[in-house]
Amino acid sequence: MAFSDYTSPTSVRAVLGISVKEVSDATVTDTVYLTTLLEALYALSPDLSTDFLAAAAAPSPSAAQKRFVLLVETFCAYTAAVALIPSLPLAAPQIITDGKTSVNRVANPYERLLPALNASLAYIRANLMAAYAEVAPGISPLAPVRRTMVLNVGLSVDPVTGA
Repeated sequence: MAFSDYTSPTSVRAVLGISVKEVSDATVTDTVYLTTLLEALYALSPDLSTDFLAAAAAPSPSAAQKRFVLLVETFCAYTAAVALIPSLPLAAPQIITDGKTSVNRVANPYERLLPALNASLAYIRANLMAAYAEVAPGISPLAPVRRTMVLNVGLSVDPVTGA
């Protein structure tokens, strides 16, 4: 299985709003991100990847299969983009110049993008599962794994003295 079977580096960069000058194809298609895609698909349903490859290779796909394929490709692009965000501040250049003009980035331009991508990913995931149910009526989606974060933070100001 190759990264290109599921999505393209161009699609991942489009989701992030970056160019090939900022993050190369080799970075986007690294096996780390392919594994992330495959695990995300497996988390939705163990057979989803196999069913996707079959639907993508169908000689004359139905409308439901076409929708399913497009949603899997979009889901994979967003999943790879979300997985790529933590390393982007290190990999993407801070200053881009062509000799005459230059563009400076803020310290971490992606921190505000992550919540929006996660919201879009949740929407795409719901639509994907609906499309998958049309293509494979007897699917067995896995129960979602819920993470609960607990954080204890001390007071930064003494409520009595105000200091």
